[in-house]
Amino acid sequence: MPLKYRPDIDGLRAIAVLAMTLLCGVLSFSSAPCFAFVSTPSRIAPASPSMPDTVLIRINAVIPNDAFSQCQIGHAYAEGRVFLRDYAMALRFYRMAAGQGYAPAQYAIGWLYDSGNGVLQNPKQAAEWYRLAAEQGVEEAQFNLANLYYNGLGVKQSYEDARLWYTRAAKKGMAEAQLNLALLYNAEGGNSRNPQQALKWFRLAAEQGEPQAQYNIGAMYALGDGVQQNDTTAVKWFTLAAKQGKVLAEYHLAIAFYHGKGVAQDYAQSFIWMGKAAEQGHTSAQHNVAVAYEHGQGTAMDFNKAFYWYKKAADAGLASSQFNLGLMYVKGRGVAKDLTKAKELFRQACENGLPNGCEAYKDMESRGY
Repeated sequence: MPLKYRPDIDGLRAIAVLAMTLLCGVLSFSSAPCFAFVSTPSRIAPASPSMPDTVLIRINAVIPNDAFSQCQIGHAYAEGRVFLRDYAMALRFYRMAAGQGYAPAQYAIGWLYDSGNGVLQNPKQAAEWYRLAAEQGVEEAQFNLANLYYNGLGVKQSYEDARLWYTRAAKKGMAEAQLNLALLYNAEGGNSRNPQQALKWFRLAAEQGEPQAQYNIGAMYALGDGVQQNDTTAVKWFTLAAKQGKVLAEYHLAIAFYHGKGVAQDYAQSFIWMGKAAEQGHTSAQHNVAVAYEHGQGTAMDFNKAFYWYKKAADAGLASSQFNLGLMYVKGRGVAKDLTKAKELFRQACENGLPNGCEAYKDMESRGY
């Protein structure tokens, strides 16, 4: 039950506490900013009624100049923490706070326009509100404004402006901004590519546990791109990313174990990591898992499982798997022998650019299949 209004509470800040108590039952204030909900998972809204108009009018009256409290109430609506989620009401309170120059509320309005929650999606409006907050140092606003510049949404596309705003957020330690800034420096083409700067920002993001950055550092060391080539260091970074489920890192770590590059050769470990990548849909990994099962390399020989993984990759259009699957049908391995299906798979492999597929298809044609 909401607390009754008690006009004898001393001071505007105390009245703001009462307003938040009416909403949330919160009896103490935090000085923390209230703008971190972009990455917050959606909560299931409790089955409570929206705030009665009489309470809303009372809150408007008692916290007319308390931007922090207004922003917090906006969050209570935006996140469905107390009442049913209501973005329109959230926007109303955010505007009260934003009108006083409160940066977190400006950012929140930008996010509503960016996401189309409670308002018609409007990247131009999003950019304007993000800019107000970004200029006051809100790193999430700086990051999202950079994204808009990068994609040319609501603003004229500008990689330089994207770089500017990513840099500001990255210098505050935001891993996502550090990653995107590194990707900009590492982008192919143009005169602005700077692998040394890319490596610097990748490393800062990677040290915060960002798996894409960890993988990219591994790739740079594997290729000797902007750094002295070092397979051992590449494996180190691939391993960190792979342990977080980064599919490309799993695949390249498996390749490293298979060939013994930067790590002792180990077919069993190669098979384990290749399997993880295959399970995530990496078609080349699926093909390699099938090869391992067909030849018993790193695992027990199993034609049925080999057929399964070849088919997975073949269905995704991988020519080498289409060819090998055709051979499985020719030999009757893991499946009943069927030369008609084999011929069709050879044709598909040929059309996808595999010379062996073309030769096998022509051979079957010449033999009347």
